[in-house]
Amino acid sequence: MKRKHVLACLLAAAAVSIPSTVSSQSSESSFRIGLGTALSFTIPTDDNSPVYYNSIVPELLLPIDVAENFRLEPVFGIAQGTSKSESANNGGTQTRTESVMRLGLGLIYKKMLNSSLQMNIGVRPSALFFSSKQEEGSGQSTSTSTLSNTAINIAGTFGGEYFFAKQFSMGVEAHINYLSQGETSHEPAMPNASKQTYSAIYSSTFLTARLYF
Repeated sequence: MKRKHVLACLLAAAAVSIPSTVSSQSSESSFRIGLGTALSFTIPTDDNSPVYYNSIVPELLLPIDVAENFRLEPVFGIAQGTSKSESANNGGTQTRTESVMRLGLGLIYKKMLNSSLQMNIGVRPSALFFSSKQEEGSGQSTSTSTLSNTAINIAGTFGGEYFFAKQFSMGVEAHINYLSQGETSHEPAMPNASKQTYSAIYSSTFLTARLYF
């Protein structure tokens, strides 16, 4: 009788432990991280608008699959350009450097449609940091001025990935963006400078490539 009780207890313990073990293994297998890049494309209405500078090519992606159907994906991008001109009249020079940096996070619902195709739906909030530095030199004197501002961009995203192999995919995403930019900061300060803000709704596209570990 005792053996029957022991056997019954072992079978009961096995019945309880097997589902939890399978669930644990499934949970573990759903977690993975990767590294990727995205080429961002926008169609701005004005080449000098914040929408234009919101297009940073390329951007780095860090996909983190925390569950079977949920992904966190930090995004980082930076771009910088410098132009220099010289006056033929007085020999003065002007150097202008503009830069923009994006820090963002994707919150993505993902679902495998078949063995190779995955659907991604979510939202990508990000912060954009703009700066412009201008240096003017004439003779022995040089003056420097800087402008800076920050914008918040929120993108609703829909797209997918095609897995050429278990560890590699390429994909495309369509975005509907809302961008809001605050007031510009001047250095040195300009007491009479006008205070302006900017907001826009626009579309953009991500072309992605991801490598999973």
